[in-house]
Amino acid sequence: MKNDFLTFERFDQEHAALQMAALLTQFNVPFEFENNSAPFDPSFNPGGGEKSYSIKLRKEDFERAHLIVEEDVNADTDILDPDYYLLSFTNTELRDVVVTRDEWSPFDVALSQKLLKARGAELSAQAISDMRTQRIIELSKPEKDQSLYITIGYFCALMGGLLGLFIGWHLQTHKKTLPNGNLVHAYSEDNRRSGKRIVMVGIVCLIGWALYYTSQIIPLVG
Repeated sequence: MKNDFLTFERFDQEHAALQMAALLTQFNVPFEFENNSAPFDPSFNPGGGEKSYSIKLRKEDFERAHLIVEEDVNADTDILDPDYYLLSFTNTELRDVVVTRDEWSPFDVALSQKLLKARGAELSAQAISDMRTQRIIELSKPEKDQSLYITIGYFCALMGGLLGLFIGWHLQTHKKTLPNGNLVHAYSEDNRRSGKRIVMVGIVCLIGWALYYTSQIIPLVG
């Protein structure tokens, strides 16, 4: 099903996205390619609208795809500009690149591992796995309390505004995709309950305000 596919990586250049698509095809990894580019540039820039492309995978294929891509770029790290920015990174910074691989290009991840090995500070596969697991645990935690957002939501809902309904719906349903492909609620259970109440208040008030204004207009029309 289409909903089984989650965003694995985004690109601003089509050729880079197509290269990854070709690599995944080579290893028989099911994927979806999406062109999310803006069809129109409001600034009338001759270059056109903003370019954006996505590769989507099934959750269970995320880890395999990471390994395939990292292995593919390993050979390219031997051809390197001496001024490449990663060369000035400390060992701690290079470890961060390896652990937070979803925030960096596959080339940078592979190069960081190679630099750490050359410096005698190589991370074992188990250490990398443990650090990535701990990061997943941290990222799984809900966002901080949304008190201000909730207050605005209630106010807008009481005024009968659609913004209140949107805020409530967002608090209740919004999820984030973790680097391993898992989907988790972005907000705490208490905040989600508040979102549900905001939606209910918004619906009641919207109907109430609609009935009120209707009652005011009908006599004038008559």
